[in-house]
Amino acid sequence: MICFRIRKPVLGVILLVVLTLAPGFARADTNELGFYLGGRLLPAMSTIDGYEQAGGTGGTFEQIGDDYDSTAGVSLLLGYHWNEHGLPVRTEIEYGYRFRNDFNTRENPFPNPVIGYKNDLATHFLMFNGYVDFATDSPWRPFIGAGFGWARNSSSTTRSGNDPSVSSQTIETDTDNLAYSFSAGTRVAISSEWIGEIGYRYIEFGEVDTGQFSTGDSVTADSHVSHDIVLGVAYLF
Repeated sequence: MICFRIRKPVLGVILLVVLTLAPGFARADTNELGFYLGGRLLPAMSTIDGYEQAGGTGGTFEQIGDDYDSTAGVSLLLGYHWNEHGLPVRTEIEYGYRFRNDFNTRENPFPNPVIGYKNDLATHFLMFNGYVDFATDSPWRPFIGAGFGWARNSSSTTRSGNDPSVSSQTIETDTDNLAYSFSAGTRVAISSEWIGEIGYRYIEFGEVDTGQFSTGDSVTADSHVSHDIVLGVAYLF
């Protein structure tokens, strides 16, 4: 089961957005036609799956810490409403940056020294998103969506050990992947030009690779997944 442990500053932002988007502040006369420009705040829980070590000494290999790490990201987007063409559909292009995700592993090659890998993982992504909006008799517009695009997982990994004989080494490696996402949420009219958004997004950023250390070992993973809370605002023009 996924447990979202939201820190107080993030919870405060969520509360502020919800209060701002409360029905008493919402409007029904928003012109949802044409282009819009917006931004998103993305508090999230991320996980790395299918990790393995290559070139080790044959000891047991394991992840250190929780399976899920609390992270955050931001993004900018440009979109288009197709309502004027009779379609309750939006399309958009979104660029974002995901801040550090701590992905730490170690090899326990008893009786040799324990080898640890501390990976500070960040992600750039460019997504092409599509949404279907559901009209209601209120300013609220529920939606579902999906997207695909590109993600670059940037690893900054330090290899070290619990013995002075093991020298510390840090390397940086970028891995480019196909990314895809699924989302659901609701938008609400704040004014005739401004729209607020709150929702959930599942996004797959693809493979992770530390690169090869001078000792010949490396750590890879098949999947970097994030469960996002999406808090957004957009300006219609």
